[in-house]
Amino acid sequence: MRRRRIKTEVALLFGVGLSIIVSILAFADVSLTMEAEPVGRGEVLTYVGEIANGGADTLDSASLYVPLPSGLDQWGAEYRLSGGDWTAYPANGLIPLDPIPAGQGIAFEIHVLVEWTAAGSIHTVAQVLDASGVLASQEVTVNVLPSVDAGPDVLVELGDTVTLSDASAEDGGGGIVSYSWSDGGAGGAFDDPSILNPTYTPPPASGLIDLTLTVTDEDGGEASDSLRLCVDVPPAIEIGGEITVDEGESILLDDVEVTDPDGWIVSYAWSDSGAVGGFLPSPDELHPTYVVPVLSGCEDIDIVLTLTVTDNWGAETEGSFTVHVRNQNLPPQVDAGEDRSVEVGEEVVLSGDVFDDDIVSVHWEETSGPPVDLEGAAATTLRFEAPSVDRPTEMTFRLSAIDGCGQEGSDEVVITISPVTEEGSAARSGLAVGLAAFDPRGLPLSPFSPLMIGDRIIFTVTVTNLSDQPLFGLRASSGGEEVPFSVSQLAPWGMASASFTRVVGPGDIAGPFEVKVDAAARTPDDGTASGSDSFTFFPHARKADLTLTETVDRIEAGVGETIIYSFKVTNDGELPVADLSLVDDLIGRIDLPASTIDPGGSIAVSAAYTVKESDLPGPLVDSAILTGFIPEGTVTARASASVAIFPPGGGGGGASENAALHVVISEIAWAGTPADLHDQWIELLNPTGEPVDLSGWKIRFYEKTDPPPDEGEWATIPLSGTIDPLPFSIVDRPDGLAKLAVVKGESGWRLFDLSWWGAGKSDDGGRGYYLIEWKSDRTVSDVEADFVFDGPSLPEAGAVILLVDPQGKIVDSANLGGAWQSGWPAGDPQTCATMERIDPLRGDLPGNWQTSPGILVYGLDADRHLLQATAGKPNSPPLDRLIDFAGSKVTPQIVEPGQTFPISSQAADRPWIRITTTPGDFAGGGGSLTGEGAFSTRRSGGGIELEVDPDLLSDGIYFVWATSKEGEAYLLLLQGEG
Repeated sequence: MRRRRIKTEVALLFGVGLSIIVSILAFADVSLTMEAEPVGRGEVLTYVGEIANGGADTLDSASLYVPLPSGLDQWGAEYRLSGGDWTAYPANGLIPLDPIPAGQGIAFEIHVLVEWTAAGSIHTVAQVLDASGVLASQEVTVNVLPSVDAGPDVLVELGDTVTLSDASAEDGGGGIVSYSWSDGGAGGAFDDPSILNPTYTPPPASGLIDLTLTVTDEDGGEASDSLRLCVDVPPAIEIGGEITVDEGESILLDDVEVTDPDGWIVSYAWSDSGAVGGFLPSPDELHPTYVVPVLSGCEDIDIVLTLTVTDNWGAETEGSFTVHVRNQNLPPQVDAGEDRSVEVGEEVVLSGDVFDDDIVSVHWEETSGPPVDLEGAAATTLRFEAPSVDRPTEMTFRLSAIDGCGQEGSDEVVITISPVTEEGSAARSGLAVGLAAFDPRGLPLSPFSPLMIGDRIIFTVTVTNLSDQPLFGLRASSGGEEVPFSVSQLAPWGMASASFTRVVGPGDIAGPFEVKVDAAARTPDDGTASGSDSFTFFPHARKADLTLTETVDRIEAGVGETIIYSFKVTNDGELPVADLSLVDDLIGRIDLPASTIDPGGSIAVSAAYTVKESDLPGPLVDSAILTGFIPEGTVTARASASVAIFPPGGGGGGASENAALHVVISEIAWAGTPADLHDQWIELLNPTGEPVDLSGWKIRFYEKTDPPPDEGEWATIPLSGTIDPLPFSIVDRPDGLAKLAVVKGESGWRLFDLSWWGAGKSDDGGRGYYLIEWKSDRTVSDVEADFVFDGPSLPEAGAVILLVDPQGKIVDSANLGGAWQSGWPAGDPQTCATMERIDPLRGDLPGNWQTSPGILVYGLDADRHLLQATAGKPNSPPLDRLIDFAGSKVTPQIVEPGQTFPISSQAADRPWIRITTTPGDFAGGGGSLTGEGAFSTRRSGGGIELEVDPDLLSDGIYFVWATSKEGEAYLLLLQGEG
């Protein structure tokens, strides 16, 4: 059959700013159509078309030829035919076609990314080819919308103006014909809203304003971008006046008051201008204690203390006051040494010590006694020769020191000079002392004889006069007690004996103990003869050891429930232990069935504790201490247990004032993403206030089975890098992370979470968050991964997830509670909604996890579709809290017959619509809404319209939510009067 060629030129107009010129060269029996909508740079351009065979024969061996022009990223392009699988785009632009039967056609789609260097328009020629040549052809010109950047978010003080100098726009070589700025009816004023960089005067009220720049190119294409302008009243500080203190004192800075009329304080920072004082517990507290430094000089100084406070919008205010510090220089501390005795003619060395940081001079002087020549009087070490004396004589020396501030300190030492016996005089008398030990039977004891507490030891003391002259006034003592000799005089070379008894005490058998005897007598010339002896025992010290074990009857408990704690006491030592006492810091003193436990024995006891509201958020950790006594002293043992706590009903709760903050598992995408069910991720949150180095940390997980798998079968994710702290503390925020606000729009309300401004991953870093993505960094395509894990997936049947520090301690868990139960406590495999932790200060309890409501969301999957998640951002508040907040801020409007409501949204996809009622149950969602048929949606131009039939609405309030960008939602409150 012969084919006829027909050539036709058609001009078509598609939408505002889209001009497509079509040139068709076709056979009468083969036609080609292709179209595309205007697109921005960095976005995906979608060509949609169809090839139709209008002839009587099947079209075989044909190809679709669409060479992608400059400005399109052909290496990342893909296509599909008739709704089939997506296929990588061929480099030559030739797409093979299956046979097309007579009277039928093939639909095709092409996705390709528009490069940032693309021109103002993209011209594409598509052809259908076979061996005979071109069968059909079409040309499409797509307007590339201007690239526009309104600039970064701006903070401005109430009453000031701002010049939008960071705004920029370009159209890749094409012309921009107009600029238009708008504040959405907020009531401010631009000096010229039709220029690129105008000056804006906000309205005289604090709040959040969206400034939108709309740019139109010469082809009529429009593009917009917005920035958020925060009009803020800076914090106010009332700080005390000047004060005077002494160096080294501590000052409680409790006279400071800080207020912020339109927000809250995010951080405090104290400084002493480098004076090296200290702030306790830290300079980040509003009312710390300031420790005044110790001054190094002699003069008083002034220190300026400055407090810098930052509010939730980033505005800073400083307040200062002066502290006059009095120098309290102390005199030097001087030690002249110990008093002692020397003999005539002996060289005496006095070594003193002086303690001070700035000693100027030291000086020795003799204050009493025979004068001598002093060597080294200007140093701490003094030398002199003991002078000749005929009787014992005391000499006194003073060491003085002067510091740099003129303060003087001194100390004295007394040296006693003894005369030397003249040659030819009688020899000095001597006294020998001997000591022996016996048991009560009279049997001698050795130093290694075994001893028991209470044993009686009899010591015999023998003294001998070792001279040829008598000794008088014989006395002896041991341990401060006199030894009873029957005689007081010893003849020359005479001997006497006496005995005394010692009872072995608890301290004696703990180790070596010594018994010493000192004896002395008077010589005929009033001299002294003395001597001593000692006996040392080395008893065997027996070991004493107690063990305390503690168990509980559950791993988690609710407020009002009773926990049974069981304790077992075991004596693992060699000694009996008496006077046992068991005290638990939760329960108090626990009565034991016995007060003494013998070696190898054991005692068991149980006690109960009822969980209180003040125990929230848990876990409930107790500490028990066991105390007992042995002759040598005290023996102790300790034990503890941990129980997860949840409040009545499993909801609510908050942090106690002393809650220990730690890194927590914040969000889990176990259900995957719309792009790929294996594209999973885990989010960590750091509320501690300090960066945490994750080197050596691990995520470990295992499937919930009964029994659990062996630890060797658990999967491990080794972490690295650092997780930044949140930029503000959440301990004192009763509503947790979220800070909700609403702003009136043209046709409804905008609800958003202010905490996203300061917290969450951005170009400035993690700001409290750390993201672990499976497979690649494209799993969440618009949030940079901190770690990419190429390992096994989280099982849909449920898993226990553990966060483990380098020491092997489990820092946090997810889905550990009810470990015998399979599944997950939250998340949805149908919508790929994530499992979010509700309160990061509460434990891993089933009631503390929620399925992401899909109202305030963040994150795009690998196909750039919106995720029902908050990837790298603060988790969504629970739905009931969103409803309560919106109901308290927004006035419902009554629905009139035939009324429609435009749904405003800047979401990447078609917005998700959620309709909820006051109790918080979902009434419907998406494009098919329930409510007895009262709600329906339809496309209208570039947006969505909501139609409501008031006759089908029952009496009550209906909350209509639509997803938007970066933690925002569009909100309508409708009143039903059915």
